[in-house]
Amino acid sequence: MDALNQQNLARRLNVTDRNIRLLEDRGVIVRLPSDEYDLSRNLERYRLFREGDLLAVADRIEDAMRDVVDLLATMEAEPDVEVRRTIIHAHGAIVGQFIDWMSLANAMRPEAERGLLEIVTNTISAQTVGRVLHLCKWRLADPDETT
Repeated sequence: MDALNQQNLARRLNVTDRNIRLLEDRGVIVRLPSDEYDLSRNLERYRLFREGDLLAVADRIEDAMRDVVDLLATMEAEPDVEVRRTIIHAHGAIVGQFIDWMSLANAMRPEAERGLLEIVTNTISAQTVGRVLHLCKWRLADPDETT
């Protein structure tokens, strides 16, 4: 993986730093947890966006969805919650990639369609993450909440 900062990614894509931020806000460019950008991943996403290749993005979504379904099936088949947690730690990026591909598809649609597609994406994302939380017996809590 070739990780770059925002300025170097902008240079490689031949856009301004401001455009990187706009593309990221729209779901075209994705940032790593390290606050850097994976060059090859974002080159592909930006190319698909510029070319308007929604069919290729739909293929990526289907592939990612199959990976998520397989991951969840593996976790569901595992009776030990600690092993399930190990599985998601090792392969959890699959879930994020699935969500990222759906976000890119949304970004490629006309503005009038994006609101509804965002609702669909958010619903699917919440259900997927909720399933992971359930399988790992994790729960979201207010950090100020005392147990």
